[in-house]
Amino acid sequence: MSRRSTWRLRALGVVVVWAATACAVAPTGTPTPPPTPAVVRVAASDLAASLVADLATAYRSERPDVVVVVEPLGADTSEIEIGADLGRVAAGFRTPLGATALAAVVAADFSAPALSDRQLAALLSGTVEDWSQLGGPPGAVTVFARDRDTEAAAVVAARLGLAALSPQARLVPSWGDLRVAVAQTPGAIGILPLPETDTSVTVVATVDLGSVAIEARALNEPTGAARDFLAWAQSTAGQAIVAQRHERLAIP
Repeated sequence: MSRRSTWRLRALGVVVVWAATACAVAPTGTPTPPPTPAVVRVAASDLAASLVADLATAYRSERPDVVVVVEPLGADTSEIEIGADLGRVAAGFRTPLGATALAAVVAADFSAPALSDRQLAALLSGTVEDWSQLGGPPGAVTVFARDRDTEAAAVVAARLGLAALSPQARLVPSWGDLRVAVAQTPGAIGILPLPETDTSVTVVATVDLGSVAIEARALNEPTGAARDFLAWAQSTAGQAIVAQRHERLAIP
């Protein structure tokens, strides 16, 4: 075989190999899109919001194929409502998820006197308007609170025998706003869920408002992705998330 024929064969081989490689890497069609995640819509009350947020975030890692959307209480699109167990017997599905504690708080740099439950009620109702009336430093009392229709307001009123908040109480739209307002206002006091506190406020340790049970509710027993989410929330893994900032269920 001549040298020219040998080079022709080698060139032909290169072309064949290149063509085969090009065919191997060429796309064979449109890639299959990832499946659309299932959506679970949960309406959370003011007292349940932090617990639901913690569970929803953790569940995303546990089940990437499911998105838990947290909505305001009363949302028409929600499948499940999660809120405080206020002892109101209602027809339908109910199941416990955990509990959250409530605390009276003042600014971290404020020296509040030791308070009894009755004195706290007097502060919140506006009966006591100056801290010096309770043995504290002279100064006006400023009460910050959430809306009067919230679950927190109902729980505090029931546990302190509080007929009404002070007419001068300043209402704020969120727990974060309440915490900041108390921390930045001299002589301010408010009620926060314990998971919503930080170093900017001090818990009045002499007052024990106790804990509030948090439950899931629905007209009918949830199915599908919603049922799976609640089952996980009550499992050992889910309750470990609850216990990070709230109170877990008593699991044997």
